[in-house]
Amino acid sequence: MRSMPPSPGKASVGTGEDVLAIAMQGRKILVGGENGYLARLRPDGSRDTSFAGGHGYMVLLPPNSAGATRVVRDAGVTSILASKDGKIFVAGYSDGSFFLARLTASGQLDRSFAGRGIVRTDAAARKGCTCSVGQGLARDAEGRLLVSGFVTASSRPAYRPSVAVKPVAVAVVRYLPSGRLDRSFGQGGVTRTSVNGYEPFGRGVAVQRNGMPVVAATLTTGPNKPSRLALIRYRPDGSLDHTFFDHGLFSAPAGLAGEHATAWDPLIDSAGRLVVAGTNVAVNADGSRTPELLLARILPNPAG
Repeated sequence: MRSMPPSPGKASVGTGEDVLAIAMQGRKILVGGENGYLARLRPDGSRDTSFAGGHGYMVLLPPNSAGATRVVRDAGVTSILASKDGKIFVAGYSDGSFFLARLTASGQLDRSFAGRGIVRTDAAARKGCTCSVGQGLARDAEGRLLVSGFVTASSRPAYRPSVAVKPVAVAVVRYLPSGRLDRSFGQGGVTRTSVNGYEPFGRGVAVQRNGMPVVAATLTTGPNKPSRLALIRYRPDGSLDHTFFDHGLFSAPAGLAGEHATAWDPLIDSAGRLVVAGTNVAVNADGSRTPELLLARILPNPAG
């Protein structure tokens, strides 16, 4: 029997897992998601079997027990960056740590990066705490790689996007082009930022032309509570840029009080201005809720 083509306008990655990241590699589409998978699709949406040894997809992170036949872990690919030289950078979370990997254009781990193609970093300040969740990825003008995310209050590596967790700090880790930690950044390569009175979810990261990293964040006081979108800007050495709004922090509601704003990714437009993309849930007069896409441009404050 002849196989049926994909449904019009839809494509299946074939992993059965949620998609958390997407990027373009030329005309081909890279997608990644839960359980640490990465796949490549052709422009027509079919799986690209020239990728990852003929499979079209791969699991970047091995099963968490020897001999396991299925990957069951708290891991996910949350950001993908395809460089002009064909290299593929992938970031996310793995059992309570940030992870960063570099692959060849054909979908093989680049063993010249960090010694084995992949590096994990616990971004928490607490020794032995497996409570770091990597979310965003960017590369600066010097080829250094930044992974952003957040640190949770729990010491259990039990993060899933659909499960409520209590974040205690936004975290950013910077790596040298070789994959080693850049220990000139923050404290030994890591910077952490707490926000008084809020639980801060750190999401995507971008680097401005002046070398300053900017992280998109969501500020909330607890599960199902109203939230605010935020941007946090750092100096190139990882310290907060105190000339940026409130000592390095910009925050605002999406509209009326009581709404649920979530910032996902910061962007830098052609004029160097900051744009943040996210979502919002508006609360209507009758109590019903309306989900909305959110796009905001942040004008520079007089001080910065």
